Amino acid sequence: MFLYLKGRDSFQTGSTTDTPSTNSLNLPKEPVENASSAQILDYTSSNYQSALSSGKLVVLYFYANWCPICRAEFPLMQEAFRMLPNDKVVGIRVNYSDSDTDKDEEALAEEFNVPYQHYKVILINGQDVLSSRESWSKDRYISEITSFVK
Repeated sequence: MFLYLKGRDSFQTGSTTDTPSTNSLNLPKEPVENASSAQILDYTSSNYQSALSSGKLVVLYFYANWCPICRAEFPLMQEAFRMLPNDKVVGIRVNYSDSDTDKDEEALAEEFNVPYQHYKVILINGQDVLSSRESWSKDRYISEITSFVK
């Protein structure tokens, strides 16, 4: 596993068992569907600009409709986001290298040097603070996101 933390000029290594469990983060044990849960939006220029100006942590997930990893991981991301507060975080699913990808999505992938689908970028105030190539579990999404949300 590797994880590059921007601005720290180092790689962090370890296993997913090194991350706190969902229970230690004082989050609900099961996803809750309500208006206070964090949202995952489909990419549009408007959604992206709104997310950036919201002051929330923004999680970009580069998704390809043909990718088996993406199809398996995206429901886990959705479960995690149901357990995160709406006032702190917003996710955006960005089409990547598939039949649904438009020019704006291609430009966004290029801006963040996205090498392939199922890539994740976490932004704070529009700045890339974490990029990851690995597939994440629900608990890993929660752990990584809450490590930035105070």
